[in-house]
Amino acid sequence: MKFKQLTIHNIATIADATINFDQPPLDNERIFLICGPTGAGKTTILDCICLALFKNTPRLDEDEGNRFNPYTDRERADKDIGTNDSRQLMRRGCGDAKVELTFEDNQGVDHQATWECHRARNRADGSFQPVQWYYTNLHTNEVIRKGVDEYAQRLLGINAAQFFRTVVLPQGKFAEFLKSKENDKTLLLEKITGTHIYATLGMRIFNQHKALNEQCERLMSEMAAMHVLTPQQEQEINDQLQALQARAALCDQQAQQVDKKFKWLEQREKKQQDLGKARLGLESQIAITQQED
Repeated sequence: MKFKQLTIHNIATIADATINFDQPPLDNERIFLICGPTGAGKTTILDCICLALFKNTPRLDEDEGNRFNPYTDRERADKDIGTNDSRQLMRRGCGDAKVELTFEDNQGVDHQATWECHRARNRADGSFQPVQWYYTNLHTNEVIRKGVDEYAQRLLGINAAQFFRTVVLPQGKFAEFLKSKENDKTLLLEKITGTHIYATLGMRIFNQHKALNEQCERLMSEMAAMHVLTPQQEQEINDQLQALQARAALCDQQAQQVDKKFKWLEQREKKQQDLGKARLGLESQIAITQQED
């Protein structure tokens, strides 16, 4: 994901501001520092990014005792809104607030995440209206207003809690991130940096190596089970083979002789049959001659 432009309107200490991440000098810098005196709005910039992307911020997402509250009890913005409600970030004395974040996803498609809220009739003393939070696909102009949480997580690859723990760490939470489980940090950092593909390739290589190693061990085991003949044993087998070959040759000769005898007997039997037929024919001829006489 690559940020392109952040537009802020009436959020905390910032009335109106636009940050162009894809224009000089920020577009040529891989790392840049947000600096300024206390109350200048450094954290507010990060809050606005989180509001646009997730409708929440790290400091509003903290425990009950540490939740952000820009108002004193007397200055409380609205009795119906809790101290962890994102609408508390609206600048005091204003009737509306809005954040727009334009960014490019991992597929190179531009999107715009928008968070905005209003008071009734846009008056500073009006009641807070529901927050409007939606995503716009700038390539298709499709506006996503339902299931925005699921859409944002699918688009960004991480949810709000993961984003807060890794990308935008609230003050005092960095040590907590470092102490988190190694596997959790690895998965999150892979998603953020886009290096999860290398983990996938590494797992495939590992599985292939494991399969080939198992095959190699199996072949080595089979080879170890094989009995290698000594020269003397090999000579004995060769002698037996030659003797069997000689015996087979002798059997072939005997079979040829038997075949010749068998053929001779077949010819003898056939000639005897022909002789018997000839005798019968001769006897018949003699009988006919005697009757004629």
